[in-house]
Amino acid sequence: SKDGRRLYCATARQLLKAWDLEWSDDGALESAIVAAAQKAHSGPIRDVDVDASGALVATASSDGSARVFDARKKLRPTHRLKPPGGGVVELARHHPDPAALHLATARGLEAHVW
Repeated sequence: SKDGRRLYCATARQLLKAWDLEWSDDGALESAIVAAAQKAHSGPIRDVDVDASGALVATASSDGSARVFDARKKLRPTHRLKPPGGGVVELARHHPDPAALHLATARGLEAHVW
């Protein structure tokens, strides 16, 4: 997350995990606790992005889709986006303005804005 208190990662088993992090005053990591885990895709996850508000997490996958999860609700899935034509979705990026609610995905030389 933008504030450094939560880390999102993808696993080899297509899980999206959220880790709550606690830091000491000197900047050392004191603890990391799994806050949530969600089966995200049926193929390898290629990219993970958090929106500016920290509320939404997007993933891009080799299964040909991008997904959006609600970070406030234990990574509950909210949207599944599948660009036309199939193929690997390599990148997912949120618009920097959280009020815009735009997500861009990329596949090869194509970009899609949702």
